[in-house]
Amino acid sequence: MSCKIECEWLKSKRILVNPDGQVWPCCYLANSTYMRAALGYPNSYTSKETYRIENQIINLEDAAVRTGQQVLLKEYFDEKEQYNIFHHTIDEIVDSKWFAETLPKSWDEPERVLHQCKINCSKSET
Repeated sequence: MSCKIECEWLKSKRILVNPDGQVWPCCYLANSTYMRAALGYPNSYTSKETYRIENQIINLEDAAVRTGQQVLLKEYFDEKEQYNIFHHTIDEIVDSKWFAETLPKSWDEPERVLHQCKINCSKSET
């Protein structure tokens, strides 16, 4: 059995724009990258006794580290000004190579597909 990615946001022709102007294909990517920025772009994570992980829905620091390690998101951040409405139009952004080609092609590449896509948009195939 394999999984196929079906992006509901793409199908409904929706995007998300953060207050800082960054355009994202969906809330799953916007939220995880926003939390990474809010936590200071951590590159590693050490469990802290002060956090009671069992009482949290998600371990934010660990998720922030994993988000920063994804190749596809690194490609986005290398050109992040290109995906910002304060520098480019919405049409330019959604027609850009990352939005129009790189992200959708990654859904067929298990080693490149984003964790957020796998978790939230996978449809089982038999």
